[in-house]
Amino acid sequence: MSRAYTQQTVHASHKPLAAESEVFGLKDESREDIREDPSGETGENCVTAGLDQRRLLIVIAGCLIALAIIGAFATLYFAQAIFFPIALAFVLKLVFYPVVRRFNRWRIPEFVGALIIVGGIIGISIASVAFLAAPASGWMESAPRHLRTISAKLHAVKEPMEKVSAAGAKVDEITDVDGESKPIPVQVSQPGIVTSLVNTTSSVLIGFFLTMVLLFFLLAGGDRLLEKAVGLTPEWKNKRKIVELARDVQQCLSSYLCATTFINLTLGFLVGLGMWLIGLPNPILWGVMAAALNYVPYFGALVGGGVVFLVGLVHFPQLGDALWAPVVYYSLNAIEGYFVTPAILGRSIRLSPLAIVIAMILWGWLWGVGGVLLSVPILAATKVACDHSERLAPVGQLLGR
Repeated sequence: MSRAYTQQTVHASHKPLAAESEVFGLKDESREDIREDPSGETGENCVTAGLDQRRLLIVIAGCLIALAIIGAFATLYFAQAIFFPIALAFVLKLVFYPVVRRFNRWRIPEFVGALIIVGGIIGISIASVAFLAAPASGWMESAPRHLRTISAKLHAVKEPMEKVSAAGAKVDEITDVDGESKPIPVQVSQPGIVTSLVNTTSSVLIGFFLTMVLLFFLLAGGDRLLEKAVGLTPEWKNKRKIVELARDVQQCLSSYLCATTFINLTLGFLVGLGMWLIGLPNPILWGVMAAALNYVPYFGALVGGGVVFLVGLVHFPQLGDALWAPVVYYSLNAIEGYFVTPAILGRSIRLSPLAIVIAMILWGWLWGVGGVLLSVPILAATKVACDHSERLAPVGQLLGR
């Protein structure tokens, strides 16, 4: 009896549910269709929506990264007077800090070692400027006369170009329509040579002073900045990575810049000796110029060879004699570039020539001549940092040779 009553109760309880389902237009078959869609359209729509959302997030993240990069470059460009001395001071700190460590081993405090290095840099700079000021000013004063001499000796080369210019002017006159309104010439007044020279000199002196002050505090501070950076990192693994990265960057840049300085000084001595042997005046000036320009890969040698060629045109009576100056200059640069530098630096740092040229163009646009000089050290530090990261390892391979 109780069993029959229970079955009737269950059947009765199912009837309202069935009726309710019919009222709302839902049947068991429709529920099964919703649960198991044989065409799979619902799952595909969900996957497509998820992919669209992911693509949108990737696009937004890429746009934000691009805006951040553009903002960083704009800041570096407009704040050149601030960021260039800071970058130069950090590079010099990486070069001279091993000397401070050596002084510390000799029981000389870091404060005194930093003072000796900064004082030595200032003294050498003042002595170099005082020694080279006389010949450089002499060439500047006689520049108009030298330009006339160079123009007279290059008349055979300039004559065809002048004929082409004259022919172009005649074509413009023939094609000129009568009555056509011509544009009004506008002349923009430029500051004089003296004003530009004074402004440039003051900017250089202020930047040099700021760099020396920052370099002194960086050398005297030792590894305190690195210790603070390590202390901000919570994980021991990341602390070790930061220390290894800092040590490798310092060792790489220090060895590279020291070896490059030794090579450039030797090249400057040989260039000065070569200019003296062929009879070019002021050979010491051209030797110093060659040593300084060799810090700029590729373009420095090109500019230096052109300068000594123009000096040869001024000094030698014949064009053939003047060609000896660039021949000697480029020969010594070729020996240095293809044999000496690879033998000394070896495989310590191998950068792609394309990456070097792009870096010089970029940093030259941002910071001028100073940016060109710092482009290779910054590129080398970037490559070392990329080599220490698994995600950025492909970028390091692209920057390498």
